[in-house]
Amino acid sequence: MTSEKPRTLHDIPGWFFWPDQCTFRHFLGKEAVRSEGNLVELGTYLGRSAVLVGDYLQNGETFTALDLFGGSTDEHNKAENDGSYRNLTREAFEANYLALHDELPVIVQDLSSAIVDHVPPGSVRFMHIDASHLYEHVVVDIESARTLLAPGGVVAFDDFRSEHTPGVSAAVWEAVIGGGLRPIATTSLKMYCTFDEDVTPHRDALERAVPEYDELSTVMERYLGQDVLRVVRTEKPKPASKAPGVPDVLAKLGELEKQLTAADAGSAQLERLDQQGARLQQIERDLSQLQTLRQRLDDLEGYERAEAKHTRKQLAALREQVRDSGFSGRVMRRLRKR
Repeated sequence: MTSEKPRTLHDIPGWFFWPDQCTFRHFLGKEAVRSEGNLVELGTYLGRSAVLVGDYLQNGETFTALDLFGGSTDEHNKAENDGSYRNLTREAFEANYLALHDELPVIVQDLSSAIVDHVPPGSVRFMHIDASHLYEHVVVDIESARTLLAPGGVVAFDDFRSEHTPGVSAAVWEAVIGGGLRPIATTSLKMYCTFDEDVTPHRDALERAVPEYDELSTVMERYLGQDVLRVVRTEKPKPASKAPGVPDVLAKLGELEKQLTAADAGSAQLERLDQQGARLQQIERDLSQLQTLRQRLDDLEGYERAEAKHTRKQLAALREQVRDSGFSGRVMRRLRKR
């Protein structure tokens, strides 16, 4: 059961994707070959697809939804339900459906084979079969569709080619090959069929409608001599990239060579700068030594000037002493020479 009240069908858990949602809308809408009649779903799970089917219910029509909702008297069917739908309950389905619709559909809690007891034969315009995946049950569901569909009616088979549902594949293809079932279109999970002799009106109407939906397109395929549409989801186109030719490659190589040359030149320039930096550092060291020597020289010159001044003072003092003592002129001349 969902933890919050769903606001759209996308809030309901289930395996019901965009290509099938759009294909359902076509076959349920006014553009379908048959646009009036009852609606049937066999196997509802939590109601994701049922909510969409209910959107197209018209006045005077009946929508009948059938599911076991966890209960089964068939041993093999019970094993499948216990493995895949353990948490499915009728209460969860009803809560999800009523979150988006005012009234519930007619709900039948029984085996899918019981559907013919609740829906008038030849009255159904659209039928969705997603019940048991066991071959013997799907064979019965196909016969129920044959009974209930009106002329122009469409039946959708879920899991017709899933790896875990070979019983569905076997039963559906068996009916296509020898049972009068005619495929109109396929998606990744479902096959849409009719029992009408001519499927062309169905196929052509769908082919015209699909381009109106975002990110959808069709591919025409051939099965057993019949043309069948495949509805596919398309990616948004990416900008085309031009494959490089020889001139482009050569131009790119030339560009790379220029870049390498520039890189080499840059490396050489860096090496020169490193060398210049080393020389500048040496010059700075030499200048520092010169400044130290200059300072020492200045100190020596100052010392010598001081010594010379002191010596001159001493000589002057000696001259005064000689003059005062009356030495001979010969002594004075010697002092002057000094």
